[in-house]
Amino acid sequence: MKRFNRGDEMELIKAKDVATQDIHTFVDNNQTIDMEKLLDSGYIMKRDDCFEGCFVLEERDPQTLWLRQLFVMKKAVTTLPVLLETILALAKSEQAEQVVIYSHQDSLDMILEALQFYPQTDTSAVDNPGENIGKWGMYKVC
Repeated sequence: MKRFNRGDEMELIKAKDVATQDIHTFVDNNQTIDMEKLLDSGYIMKRDDCFEGCFVLEERDPQTLWLRQLFVMKKAVTTLPVLLETILALAKSEQAEQVVIYSHQDSLDMILEALQFYPQTDTSAVDNPGENIGKWGMYKVC
């Protein structure tokens, strides 16, 4: 079971290591989450014994991870900066050189900028570069 702890406050658990029924109960409230991708390469964020978020960290190539389907419940939105930092630490532990993300929310754009994600115009690292109007960002993992 792969777990990544951020102190006592937050725990990331590989989705495939969580009971499928528990994930369905959590995800069924959000129809935009692709259950197959979540189970394949996703994580569940757990705090205080409750699921509060999830994301997919998909390998695009040996050096690049794509942060997809980032979802955080409203009650946990204040954890977003810490969650993103934890995701970057996870990417580093997986020896990624860069993480790319697509953002379509101004609030997320501000957090990404503060974390030094740089805007990208070259979207060749992703498989749907023209589908949406939003911003692509890339973080160079040290």
